[in-house]
Amino acid sequence: MRSVAMLGLKTTFENGQLEVGRFKFDFGKNVGSVTLDLFDVEDKGTSILQVNDKATTINAVAGADSNRQTITIHDVSSFVIQLGNHDSKLFPKTGDGVSMRVSVPEPGTVISLGALAVAGIISARQRKKVNIG
Repeated sequence: MRSVAMLGLKTTFENGQLEVGRFKFDFGKNVGSVTLDLFDVEDKGTSILQVNDKATTINAVAGADSNRQTITIHDVSSFVIQLGNHDSKLFPKTGDGVSMRVSVPEPGTVISLGALAVAGIISARQRKKVNIG
């Protein structure tokens, strides 16, 4: 599912390729970290406005056409983001749309990586003992 800027009820801007709006993501529990991959931030206005219902300001940086940037926030159960700028002076007819992909580490992945780290430490200790004796 992705956001699309609308002109009226049935018409989209830029053939449905313009994403502008304010969105709240609520995970229902702390997910540790969330990584936002942002594409095509060309004007100021894209910003994380709240994390865990507390006001904050984490601004994306405006750049060249088709630029990419990543923002990671930690200890997250919810966040609110303003994507794009509907009142852009650079794009007065359409606004500046921004595409976003959200990545949340899966609990199984985190547990697996933790288990691998522990196994690596045990293995290193075993090798150290073998090499000493």
